[in-house]
Amino acid sequence: MGINNTRILLHDSPVVSNSSVYVTPFRMGAVDWSCLHDCLQVKVGEDELSYALVYFRPDAKRRPERDIPLNLHNKLVKALSKELGIPVKTFNGSESFEEQRALFSRAKIFIGPHGAGFSNLVFTSNPIPAVELFSPEIGRRSWQMFGAHSFRHPLPWWPVWVKSLSDEEAILGQAVLVAKKAYMYHYQVRDDALAGSGD
Repeated sequence: MGINNTRILLHDSPVVSNSSVYVTPFRMGAVDWSCLHDCLQVKVGEDELSYALVYFRPDAKRRPERDIPLNLHNKLVKALSKELGIPVKTFNGSESFEEQRALFSRAKIFIGPHGAGFSNLVFTSNPIPAVELFSPEIGRRSWQMFGAHSFRHPLPWWPVWVKSLSDEEAILGQAVLVAKKAYMYHYQVRDDALAGSGD
């Protein structure tokens, strides 16, 4: 998140001060993200959510097995736009802090390979589906174990296992299908609940 390591301290309870960021220690396999979420989220209404956000790491040359190749990423963006019926933007981690907050605050769904980019979900004020791609090169530990359910609102987590992040058939088939299901299920269930409540 761009926070200097000298400004991070472990503390008993989630608190944020002007001088340091205090993060609670690990408890039962999860980190309590609520202090960061409460302070960093950009509050927007659900009607302001307008696009899908796809995670692409520009350092793919350094760790190609852990990233989707650029040509496949571009195909993924087109496929998601077609299947979801909404614009698709790319997040690559080189954005400024404020740009990252703005991008995540208005995303309707976040899709990408397992990585630290998922921690930017602290900027969301609405629970959005998170579609996380895993391959054998990445391993079996998900970010979900490190706090997806410690936000004030639980995030719908949709893991997708592929044999490789360069497997075009799996990324454009399985990953896009799961993203479409996650998106449709999340927003249809919410619409149905709102219609049933009379709101």
